[in-house]
Amino acid sequence: MKEDLDLWFLIKQNSDQMALNTLFEKYYHSLCAFTNSIISDTESAEELVADALANIWNKRETIEINQNVKAYLVVSCKYKALEFLRKKKEYYLNFDSIPELTHQETADQAQNLSDTKSELKMVLNQMPRKTKTIFLLSRKLKFTYKEISNVLEISEKTVEKHMSDALKILRATIKI
Repeated sequence: MKEDLDLWFLIKQNSDQMALNTLFEKYYHSLCAFTNSIISDTESAEELVADALANIWNKRETIEINQNVKAYLVVSCKYKALEFLRKKKEYYLNFDSIPELTHQETADQAQNLSDTKSELKMVLNQMPRKTKTIFLLSRKLKFTYKEISNVLEISEKTVEKHMSDALKILRATIKI
């Protein structure tokens, strides 16, 4: 981690492209895998990671990274991926051929799903902040416990404890 901060210092202070290349080589594949896990499109994931790294280079003078360069890169890629999904959703929503719900069963299923999602959101918002964050990293963004521990700079046992707590809360409050 100190090595990453040293590289970041070289990038920020000296516009050192070799330092950026070193970070790129070190994290490119894992960032691509992470981004692909969100968008399920390998080629686009690679482009998004390259865009995120280019953006960091272009804004290097104003970006402040003081603790964890990898975590900053992961979050940058996450936002790129979410922006990609939002644009993709908007693209598909612009078509007039969106199917309507026609059967009562389908409408009931959609309502049940909507109710469950609302209940889940409510329960998540009541969880302690760190427990909620760890749960969302694991279940929504498909981080492994090891990745979560690295990003949040906590032990894997702590991650396991928070996940256990989150699942207990969910089981106790949501009846599916």
